[in-house]
Amino acid sequence: MEEMLDEIIDISIIVPFLNDEGIVVELYFRLNNVISRLNKEWEIIFVDNGSDDRTLLLLKELREKDEHIKIVRLIKNFGENAAIMAGFSQAKGRVIITIAGDMTERPEDIPCLLGMIDNGYDVASGYRVNVKQSIADRIADKTANWLIFKMTGMRIEGYKCRLRAYRRSIINLLKQCRERSQSIPHLVCWLGAKTIEVELDAGDKDTGESSSLQKKEKPYAAIKSAISLISNLGVTPIKVICWAGAWMGGLGIVASVFFIVSGLFVDYCGLNIGLGIVLVVLSMQLLGGALIGGYIARIYTQIQQRPYYIIEEVIE
Repeated sequence: MEEMLDEIIDISIIVPFLNDEGIVVELYFRLNNVISRLNKEWEIIFVDNGSDDRTLLLLKELREKDEHIKIVRLIKNFGENAAIMAGFSQAKGRVIITIAGDMTERPEDIPCLLGMIDNGYDVASGYRVNVKQSIADRIADKTANWLIFKMTGMRIEGYKCRLRAYRRSIINLLKQCRERSQSIPHLVCWLGAKTIEVELDAGDKDTGESSSLQKKEKPYAAIKSAISLISNLGVTPIKVICWAGAWMGGLGIVASVFFIVSGLFVDYCGLNIGLGIVLVVLSMQLLGGALIGGYIARIYTQIQQRPYYIIEEVIE
């Protein structure tokens, strides 16, 4: 459907929720306090991603008091990216802002991102600094960022931060991408959007009691997410496995010749070394098989053509 000019407003804010009843009201008041000072037309789109607690009830109570609120209810939990895309489908803003619904990001930083959009950028993405992390978390994040950059050439330090501002034109392009597993910041980068990352303080002290409700991500999840993202953006991992397989095959030939020749002059058993090389080669084969299987699974999921999300109702 083509957009009518009189339907477009200045700002849309999209907030996905999943069982966040302890945060909903506080986050709304903080968002309202920030956005109402900007002297612009605005709306807040709360996306209920299949919550089974009082989240939806609280959202409806807020909607009765504030006509700026729109509620998008999904029939089940489709994942955070799908919830954000559902919000994009309903947004009317010239600038569309996303923010996490778990209070891990500060609504007070929104004006900073809007300033970057006013300066000519297509996308302004938050990059949280001074985040309290364990050593394992820091190592996992650094490893994930390194893998993504080496495999895709895209360096996005704050790809895990959901606080971002987009021009509407970029969102319209993004909605044309049909991948089932989407990484919104990397797809935006692939689209050639003029992007800037803005360092933002984590602001843990400002979240108060809500901080205990923030979702804890295990360290290995960052690396797992990076591998999934890399395989979703191209076939570079398969090329790497092919080159590694070729090198390992060459090493195996060299090692075999070495053991045969050295066995003619030295009385020793190279079984242990040879077995080690065989195990390395087999592990590479298993890794390659698993990777190819992952690509085939993505193809299978894609050709099913199931919707990325299903909206049960929109309350406005």
